Amino acid sequence: MLRVLVFGYRMVGYEYFMDKMQPYEVETMIEAIPYADRPTWEQTRLKIFSTASMFSKNALSVTDIMRFKWDEEQGEPQTDITQTDIDRLKKQAKLFETTLTNDGRL
Repeated sequence: MLRVLVFGYRMVGYEYFMDKMQPYEVETMIEAIPYADRPTWEQTRLKIFSTASMFSKNALSVTDIMRFKWDEEQGEPQTDITQTDIDRLKKQAKLFETTLTNDGRL
């Protein structure tokens, strides 16, 4: 039954499904089913968001329109910056400053 469900979502080719798929692969495939149509759902959400934002008096975000499982999984973006990054950016800024003060000549 499970293999029919996975094959029904067209996540694997028929030959692989019938001849090569191992039992341990089924669980991974089933976990991926909610993400199989992700691009379609994202497109739908953006279409609804663009329409709803025209008629809303409040500022909306796409997650106000529809929430999906993958929205919570992304979490907060990592904003840590290392001293190495700071030093590299300072050198690059100094190079830009030198270039601009010398009329583009190094």
